[in-house]
Amino acid sequence: PCQSIDAEDASGSVALAYGVEHLTKKRHGHHCFVSAATYIDGPMETMMQCAAGVVSRSGRSRVFDESADGFVKGEGVVCLVLVPSAEEDGSQVDRKKSHKPMIVGSSMNSKGQSSSLTAPSVLAMSDVVGRAAANAAISAGMLDALEANAHGHPLSDLMELNTINKVIGSLDRSARPVPVRAVKSTYGNLGAVNGLVATARTCALLERGLHGPNLHLKQLCKLASFVEEAEEQDGETGSRLAFLTEVVESQRCNQFVGVSSFGTGTNVHHIFWGTVHNEHFESYRGSPITWWPAEGASGPKVELGYYVCGTMTNWSDPQLMDDEGEGVYGYTLTMGENNRESFQIWVDGDVERCIHPTEAGSSKDVRLSGPDEGIGRELSWRITGDTKQVRLINEEQWHALKAAEKEAQAAKKDFAAPVPPVCVSFAGDGKPPGYERAQGVEDMPIVTANRDDAGRPGDRYRVRLHLRGNYKKVTWEKATGLDAITAEKPYAHDYQIIGDHNYWKFEPLSRDPSDPSLFSTE
Repeated sequence: PCQSIDAEDASGSVALAYGVEHLTKKRHGHHCFVSAATYIDGPMETMMQCAAGVVSRSGRSRVFDESADGFVKGEGVVCLVLVPSAEEDGSQVDRKKSHKPMIVGSSMNSKGQSSSLTAPSVLAMSDVVGRAAANAAISAGMLDALEANAHGHPLSDLMELNTINKVIGSLDRSARPVPVRAVKSTYGNLGAVNGLVATARTCALLERGLHGPNLHLKQLCKLASFVEEAEEQDGETGSRLAFLTEVVESQRCNQFVGVSSFGTGTNVHHIFWGTVHNEHFESYRGSPITWWPAEGASGPKVELGYYVCGTMTNWSDPQLMDDEGEGVYGYTLTMGENNRESFQIWVDGDVERCIHPTEAGSSKDVRLSGPDEGIGRELSWRITGDTKQVRLINEEQWHALKAAEKEAQAAKKDFAAPVPPVCVSFAGDGKPPGYERAQGVEDMPIVTANRDDAGRPGDRYRVRLHLRGNYKKVTWEKATGLDAITAEKPYAHDYQIIGDHNYWKFEPLSRDPSDPSLFSTE
């Protein structure tokens, strides 16, 4: 069957909803083709929109911004292919090779009575989001992000923003933030294609574990209810909503994202579930922003440069980092015999001017501090070439494990910790595709962590310090090209033994000449 749909700006999303219905309820075939197109064939439509006052005079779709004055008209074509997550006989489709996002919930309604044809309905918007969440068997508060319909019209954007805040934002502010995105700030108002453009963008971001920005957002609309609340309470607000102006990495590799699309009379909301596009759930290679590309306040002058010091130098011989230009400094280290190295960065080679992470044994791209004095060696970065297996579980399974551990402690019994270690990756009782029938923790998927940095003794890693004024970040990757080739031998560590037998004095162990990894003493 073939069907044409005209629901104004919601046409693409309505077509997507019908496609989902045909595959899941009516069972019309194994695939569904959904497309939408719009183009500007002349000036008449634009002239009418200008006369109606909906086109931006500034030439920008300033979504959610205090200076929003309308939208910029766009044009384009989007085509999607839908595939059911299960065949008619009930067998699950093997999704390990694709990891494509899934539509787990859909809802569509009419906005009902309103003051005018273009005026949005708050009740209808709240209802469509709530029903889509119910269809996905989750609560609206479990959404990790939301793609709003907002297009730069001050009144409608404000009403949608306050509705979103009431539905998913007005919770304990200690909960994780929920980014609110608007595709029209990037592509303009594409009319019938809006819903499918938002869908395509959401799928691309889900596969990469990213959240996209709201372009041209400078000052959040002050009339938003939670903004007024923040001003009254000196910045304190209970809203979880976050409005991004840069691309950032998501907090979790598995996410639920809602996509809204409203036409002149029709409201549609789809909920997508997706995971980072990789067979082994590897971390996205992009780095989260931990510094801003702007100069901060000037600190103590650096005279000699930045030095790396750590286990690879026995914490005694700081090594000067190369100046790569544009505020980037690098150093290539050789992995030692333990297949892990810890290090800090010392300004001018001075241990009392130490740049360090805020937690011991930290990975790259984490919050850092300094230069500070009196830090010691505990607060350092750690590069490890070892990979480890992790079992992905949901929140309910985590709480069950904690309860079992407390019961064992109360009964003075041994508690068998899960093997391999667990990582909470799914909200509530959520489960990934292919594991819907998992009963216990042992039935959940096992993945391999730290694959990007996996290596062995003798491998080379390039450590980089990025500086923008007072804003800093440290990252590393396996060296490539000439950096990966070296005749340098890793530092040979010494080992001592201490105990009752030697009156708690350090006694060196002797390295076996035939096996350098074996140490012994009499």
